[in-house]
Amino acid sequence: MDEFVKFYEATLRQPLFTGFLTLSGFLLSATTFIVMQMKKELYERQLYLDEVERLRAASPSLKTYAPLQRLSWLLIGTLVISLITSAWQFTFGVLWRHYGGGAIVGCVLAAIAFVAIFFCLVQMFNNLNTWFTYLEKEADKKIADAKTAAAATTTTSVGGAGPRT
Repeated sequence: MDEFVKFYEATLRQPLFTGFLTLSGFLLSATTFIVMQMKKELYERQLYLDEVERLRAASPSLKTYAPLQRLSWLLIGTLVISLITSAWQFTFGVLWRHYGGGAIVGCVLAAIAFVAIFFCLVQMFNNLNTWFTYLEKEADKKIADAKTAAAATTTTSVGGAGPRT
């Protein structure tokens, strides 16, 4: 145990403090941006709203912004655990160093923060995947509409001119 505590004090505590404090600052600034962009770019799209309306027929309690709310809570939770992890390294990680408890709890908090980050990444991946699916559907619709318009224009101009004499 003494070797682990020495290793923690000499090698881990300062980088964990700095790293999680930096992560907290980044999450603080990025959370609002990420949530607002996802709302604007995905959750306000007509294709998404139509899909939610279709799914509500089977599940009336379905909420339009539930996935966005989950992402928001995950980001805020990760921000909080990152702040706690960083603060722990600087406070209790120093105070409990003689017993080894500060080192163990500090490393456990860091592990929990990493798991929270992983879940945020999974949730963001799911949101981005959904967004790209709707972008593809919209692009396909625009291409089909352009082809239909081009075919209608060609038919009108060829058929509408009549024979020349």
